[in-house]
Amino acid sequence: MATFLRFLLCWITVSASVGNMIAQTAPKAERLLGEKSPYLQRHADNLVDWYPWGDAAFARARELNRPVFVNVGYSTGPSCSVVEQESFISGEIAELLNRNFVCILVDREERPAVNNACVRYILLVKESPAWPLHIFMTPERLPMFGTGYLPNQSSGRLDGQTLISVINHVLSSWKRDTDDYLSRQSARDVKQMQETIDRRPEPTSEATGTNIGSRHLTRDQLEGFVREVLLHSDTTYGGTLSVPKFPLMPNLLWLHQFSQQFSSHPTGQRAGRLVEATLMGMAKGGIQDHLGGGFHRYAQDEQWSVPSFEKMLYDQALCGELYAQVFATTGNPLYKEIALKTFRYMNTRLAHADGGFYTSADAVSLPDVDASQMVPGAFYSWTEKEFDDALSSDAEAGALLRLHFGIRPRGNTPPGSDLGQTLTGKNVLFEKLALNESAKAAGIPDGKVAATYERGLALLRQHQSMRPRPMVDRKILVSWNGYAIASLARGATALKQPDLLEPAIKAMDFLSTHMVDHKSVAIRRSWLAGASDIEGTCDDYAAMVDASLALYTAAGNNKWLALAQAFQQKQLDEFLDPDTGVFFEIPRSRSDIFLRLRPAVDSDILSCNGLTARNLVRLSKAAEEPQQSTWKAAAEKLFDHFESTMTNQSSMTPGLLAAWEEFTRP
Repeated sequence: MATFLRFLLCWITVSASVGNMIAQTAPKAERLLGEKSPYLQRHADNLVDWYPWGDAAFARARELNRPVFVNVGYSTGPSCSVVEQESFISGEIAELLNRNFVCILVDREERPAVNNACVRYILLVKESPAWPLHIFMTPERLPMFGTGYLPNQSSGRLDGQTLISVINHVLSSWKRDTDDYLSRQSARDVKQMQETIDRRPEPTSEATGTNIGSRHLTRDQLEGFVREVLLHSDTTYGGTLSVPKFPLMPNLLWLHQFSQQFSSHPTGQRAGRLVEATLMGMAKGGIQDHLGGGFHRYAQDEQWSVPSFEKMLYDQALCGELYAQVFATTGNPLYKEIALKTFRYMNTRLAHADGGFYTSADAVSLPDVDASQMVPGAFYSWTEKEFDDALSSDAEAGALLRLHFGIRPRGNTPPGSDLGQTLTGKNVLFEKLALNESAKAAGIPDGKVAATYERGLALLRQHQSMRPRPMVDRKILVSWNGYAIASLARGATALKQPDLLEPAIKAMDFLSTHMVDHKSVAIRRSWLAGASDIEGTCDDYAAMVDASLALYTAAGNNKWLALAQAFQQKQLDEFLDPDTGVFFEIPRSRSDIFLRLRPAVDSDILSCNGLTARNLVRLSKAAEEPQQSTWKAAAEKLFDHFESTMTNQSSMTPGLLAAWEEFTRP
């Protein structure tokens, strides 16, 4: 439904005048500075007259009879910063937007349901978009046109589109639309999209034409699904065959689970080898922060060498958990070391003093205290001179680390890996030569290698500590904190490190105190010097159930099981579609978003239905009657609805498959 193209072709010749600017109800800076999102706060001094998402903005649009311009981004998004500098502090674009639109700014992490609805709409007419998203809406909250990142200038784009050209096209169409064609067409498009979402999938495999319901899935079919994943995986360096290369932890956690349950089967053994190849590739690559610990969001090359440099809380949680789990099954001490380093990073750099974890650390920072321009990777990359100067007091460590990390005068990034062209002449820390081979080449005896390596890392950390650190997005999100709490609790067991329970319980106490209403068990989505007024999403409740169950398993205290059941019951009450047995992303009572999604496809994290399915399975085995039957019936209904999705999109639904496999174990 290429709505934009249709309404451009259907322009009406009579133009409608647009009202003059009317006094604002509040100063624009005050509107954003009072929000609980650093992304919104950062834009408070823009020339664009931003509103946060909410009734006030759309009421203003109706009052002025203006279209709405919605920008959806996030703090660590590299292009989000670029668009702000190019367009939102530009007098030309700001004046055009302020004079003709009501402008809304959305933090995609704070309002994932708005982001996901916008993505779903854009995917109808374009390929997968890059953030920030630009959505043009009617005052009734219906989308007219949407696109991903657009530059202010053409920048050699084949289609020639720029942000200002799209703004002008939409504005011209709006002014010519005197019979509400755009609103009526948008309403029809949204209705068709929602009907598609609500339609129950046929329980039939497209490949075989046979009925393969969730209750009839066999272990052989599960093996087939895993073989499909393996077919599109990189068996040399691990992960997927596509670049950029994301860890996609839900897939890896499912493959690890499958490899343990099918350890005697060839497919299970292949799955286990792929998981280990991925963990080793990430451990050697620059996607791991070799100095500070933790993992960057993705790599720009197949060998995991050059990262994107931002660090997300959920990646630390899920990567730490997987390394811990694989250590527990293999005994490889490297996996334990990396898991502990990842948890240590999470518990220091991303931890709030009173409990809870911050959202992310940015990719960009100032190269030095005198610089004025932020640069991606400035905190993590090294010129040859910077590297040599940092290690000048220890020639032995300098020789070892120079060989190990492949330091070069012109930089060491592989050809084609520096996608943003920001690392010219820079070196990224990744394993170029194995440590034992580097030591042999440097003439360092075996017994001195580990100590020499650690001395060198300490000197690099000391030098790095004098650089300006990347900004940390200090909002606290319930769902991402739930992942962190669960990973620490499960890590405590897998690594036999009971001390990891302390930050997990501290974080849970923080969330329970500041972000949960004890009487109603209602969750507030985010916190920044106080809880926001944004309702929790299905993900928030699912993550809190998961975290509570993980604490119950690790600590054995029944209060955690009771808490898990309280959150699960609240999720059923607010989010369950009783007709289908699946869970909406937002409460059934909400109507402020134009699409009501029921996510089942996993990405960097488990979908809310995938995680909820696992929660229901585990509750059905941990609880007593009558709750046990309630949770089991809810799980069965969820699997029944998504049976064809699990079959036909098995590589995209590892969460549901993992939950089903756990559900059907003898």
